[in-house]
Amino acid sequence: MGVNALARMRRITTGADQMNWSKSGEEMTEIMRAILTRTRLTTIVNCPNRGQITNLPQDAVVETLGVVSHTGVKPEFVGALPGCVGSLCRLHVDVHELTVRAALEGNRDLLLQALSLDPLSGTADFAELGQLGDELLDANRAWLPRFFK
Repeated sequence: MGVNALARMRRITTGADQMNWSKSGEEMTEIMRAILTRTRLTTIVNCPNRGQITNLPQDAVVETLGVVSHTGVKPEFVGALPGCVGSLCRLHVDVHELTVRAALEGNRDLLLQALSLDPLSGTADFAELGQLGDELLDANRAWLPRFFK
């Protein structure tokens, strides 16, 4: 960050300069504006499921509408996702849960289960998933030490 940008930020925080709230195309500027000006913004957020989507597990991180304000994020009730949409979202939750368990336990078998269920890799030749898993583990070795004990 340049010296001029830092000086400008300091002037804004002291009230010497006004903040320019023009839209940048980034949703984060609108979120920051709602928090700082103590207004409310309804937007799409990722947050734990606290019952807003009734046919997905509690605590699964879901993308949903929520109200952002200076008091935090409050997800809006959605109800059940219809038919195939609900099934597809549940599949993604299951893949994410398997992946996290695999990482926490250092369990290659769980990783391969996750890869076989994930729509992006599940269409690969099942015989190739072991190699794909090993390549992913090698590429991420620094962040997944439990796999390499």
